[in-house]
Amino acid sequence: MLLRFSAEFELQLSLWQQAKLLRPLDVALLRALPQAANLPEPLLLYLMLASSQLAQGHLCLDLNQAAANPLQLLPLALREGRQRQLLLKFCAEHPPTQVAAALTQYPILIATDMCAGKQPFVLKGQRLYLRRYADDEAVIADFIASRREADKTLRSQLNPDNLRQMLQTLFKTAGSDIDWQQQACALAASSYFAVITGGPGTGKTTTVLKLLLLLLQQATLGLHIVLAAPTGKAAARLTESLAQSRTKLAADLPQLANLLPQLPQRAQTVHRLLAPKPDGSGFRYHAGQPLPADVVIVDEASMLDVSLFAALVRALPPQCRLILLGDKDQLASVEAGAVLAEICRHAEAGGYSAESAQWLALLTGQTLPPAFISQQPDPLDQQVMMLRHSHRFGADSGIGRLARAVNESDPQTLPWLQQLAGNETQQTDVAVQLLSAQQSGVAVCAQLRPWLKPYLALLQTPVNAAEADQQALRLHQQFTQVQLLCAVRQGPAGVETMNQALEQYLAQQHLIQRQGGWYHGRPVIVLQNDYSTGLMNGDIGICLSVQSTADTGLVGQTGLTELRVAFLQPDEQQGYKVRWFLPGRLPPLESAFALTVHK
Repeated sequence: MLLRFSAEFELQLSLWQQAKLLRPLDVALLRALPQAANLPEPLLLYLMLASSQLAQGHLCLDLNQAAANPLQLLPLALREGRQRQLLLKFCAEHPPTQVAAALTQYPILIATDMCAGKQPFVLKGQRLYLRRYADDEAVIADFIASRREADKTLRSQLNPDNLRQMLQTLFKTAGSDIDWQQQACALAASSYFAVITGGPGTGKTTTVLKLLLLLLQQATLGLHIVLAAPTGKAAARLTESLAQSRTKLAADLPQLANLLPQLPQRAQTVHRLLAPKPDGSGFRYHAGQPLPADVVIVDEASMLDVSLFAALVRALPPQCRLILLGDKDQLASVEAGAVLAEICRHAEAGGYSAESAQWLALLTGQTLPPAFISQQPDPLDQQVMMLRHSHRFGADSGIGRLARAVNESDPQTLPWLQQLAGNETQQTDVAVQLLSAQQSGVAVCAQLRPWLKPYLALLQTPVNAAEADQQALRLHQQFTQVQLLCAVRQGPAGVETMNQALEQYLAQQHLIQRQGGWYHGRPVIVLQNDYSTGLMNGDIGICLSVQSTADTGLVGQTGLTELRVAFLQPDEQQGYKVRWFLPGRLPPLESAFALTVHK
C-alpha cells in the first residue's frame, strides 16, 4: 500500500517535482516504505533529497555541506530562479544541522553508525545514504584497507634486488629527472591494490604492460591476467592500444620476447567479466564464487561507478591484484560515485610517507623530491601514483594550456581564448570560435563540412557484398578522423540538437539521402550493453546500403540493396573484423555525428 501524505505536503511535493528539485522516483521511494508513515514531513523531504542526490552522481546527502551552502544540493543549471527560493526557504525553516539528531529517533527506517540491520537509509555522522550505497562504500573501503594490510606481507616476501634489476631492464632511465612510469611500476609491483593515474599521452598503457612483464618474470607458475574497461568502446580502445604497445616493446626489449606471448590479447567490459545473470539478479562471480584471476587491470577507471566497483571487488579472490588505470580529471561515471577521483584526490601532491618513499627509492634508485613527501600521510595516497609527463603534447602547447586551465577551473585563461577567437594568424594548436546559442547549429554544420568531406566522398562508392568488409573498414577509419563533442545531451549546443542539425544540413545539401530514421552513411552509437548481439555501450556502427552479388548470400537476391549496420570488433589476427547487423536487431542507439564528451 502506497503512503498518502497531507494535502499541503502533497502540494509541496508537486511544486518540488515541477521545479526538478525532486524526481518522481524520489517521492515514490518514500511512498513505498510503510516505516515512513509516522515521520515528520520535513524529515521525509530530507530523505527524498538524499535519493535525489544520486541523479547528480553523489552517494549521499551531506548535511554539513547542505548547512554551509544549500545550493550545493542542486545542479548548476538549477541554482537560480524558483528552485533557489524553494530550497533556501526550506533549509532556513528546517536547518540541516538539526536533521541528523532528529533522524536518529526513527531507527526502524534509518540505521546509524552504531545500529546494524536492513533499514533502507543509513546515517553516518552527518551523511545520509540509501542502504545500498552505504553498503557499497563500506565494501570498497574494507577492500582497500585489507589490501593495504596485505601489502606489508607481500613486500616482506619480495626480493628487492630482483625487482630493481628487472626495473632497470624495463626502464632505461638516464639523468636526474624522476621516471614516473618506473615509480608507478615499482609501486604496483609491490601492492595488491594500486592506482596509476595520468592525463592523455602520459604512458599509462605502456606502464601497465611493463608492469605485467615484471609480474610474469617474477611468477613461477604463470599468471591469469584479465583486462577490462567500463564500456565496450573503452575495452576496444584498450585492446588496440595494447597491440600497438606490444609491438613496440617487442622491438625495444628483445630479451623479454619469451614473456610477450603470455600478455593478454583482448580486453572486455567489467560487466562481461563479472557475467550478469540472465534474470538480472546479480552477477555470476561474487564473494562466494570469485573470479579465476591473479591480476585484474581496469582501464578508464574514471567511468567506474560505486556499485560496479563494489561488485568487482566482491568478486576478487584474496590474493588477486587489482590495478586501476585512468585520468582522475576525466568526467566521472554517469551513475553515482566518482571512485577514481575520490581515490586520487591528493595525487597531484603525492603525499607519500617516508616509509613509502624509502621503499620506492630501494626499487628504482630514484629519490622522490621532498615536495611529494608528507609529514601526515594518508594511507590511501600510498597506493596511488600519478604520471606527470605527457609524450603527446607539451605543457606549454595550446592544448596543454587549455587542458590545465579546464582542470584547474582557471578563469584567467578566458582572455587568451577570446584573443584566439577569430584570429587565424595565431600559431597554436587550439582554434577557437565563439558562438551564440542561436547560431551554434548552423555554424557548426558549416565548420564540419570540410572535415566530413572525405567521409562523404567514400559514401559515393557503391557498397557491394563482395567488398563490403573492406569498404566498411575504410569508412570507419575515415569517420574517426574528426569528432564533434558536446558537453551536454540537450539544449541548443547539446548532442540531440547537433545531430538533428547536421543530418538536416547534410540532407539539404544532398550529401545524404535520408528517408526515415535509417539511411546510407548514418553513424550510430550503442547506448546500452546488449549481450545477445555482443554490442556494448559506446560501440560505433555505420549504416550502409549493401548491393548483393551473384556469389554472396548477404542480401538474398542479386542486384537488390539492403541497409546493414557495420560494427568493428577487435581481432587478434586482422586487427579488426566487421560484424553486420540488420537495423531491427540492434539495441537502443542514436546518431553519432555528435557525441557527448563522456562517450
